[in-house]
Amino acid sequence: MTDVVLILLGAGAIGGLITNSSLPEQVIALIKAAHVSGTLLAPIAGILMGAAAASTSTGVILATGSFGKAILGFGVAPLAAAAMVHTGGIVIDHLPHGNYFHVTANAMHMDIAERSKCILYESLVGLTCCAVATIMLGFLG
Repeated sequence: MTDVVLILLGAGAIGGLITNSSLPEQVIALIKAAHVSGTLLAPIAGILMGAAAASTSTGVILATGSFGKAILGFGVAPLAAAAMVHTGGIVIDHLPHGNYFHVTANAMHMDIAERSKCILYESLVGLTCCAVATIMLGFLG
């Protein structure tokens, strides 16, 4: 349990750094400069913050806290924004610096090398969920 607690404390520290940095503004500026739909900010925010924290819940908290107003400012419906941020968060929430990685590895008695073999497959599942949510709710909804 100590490992998981330390990981959660680290995720909170990372979250504080990101929220108080200029990263959210830079990502928003990049979306605008690239002339892509503002709808894509929701899944991108979920992916970035899910990767930073390697946790769906912490990643979504960070994404909504850092990008929520901007996402809604692009005219994205709240339900669509929530679904896209959440599914973005699951794209890479299973990285080795997160609690899910270690909890599932410990539960199945796997070493880090063995557990790492699943990362690609988990990412493909998360990416599929994110793409479906973005198309259905962000562009068709």
